[in-house]
Amino acid sequence: MARAYHAASLRAAFRQVILVAKYAMKPTRQNLVVISCEHGGRAVPGAYASLLAGHESVLDSHRGWDPGALTLGRRMANALGVPLHAATTTRLLVELNRSMGHPQ
Repeated sequence: MARAYHAASLRAAFRQVILVAKYAMKPTRQNLVVISCEHGGRAVPGAYASLLAGHESVLDSHRGWDPGALTLGRRMANALGVPLHAATTTRLLVELNRSMGHPQ
């Protein structure tokens, strides 16, 4: 029940965001909107597979990626007709929301 309510709430929020974005700012060459999705997947490149071997449960959890983020990013980009820049490598290997000098 809670999961169904959560999904319905997310769909309603998505529709509202798209509606506002479409009418608030029409993308042009001068004000291009870009959708980004930093944690869209849990892929581990072959060269790094040994680092995360045996940790599949963590890779499959929210610690490894944001489930549904890539789908949402694609839907938003498609609805707005704007580019999507997405990463599908697990955040356990590359955390795109941290600067190079960040301690974590």
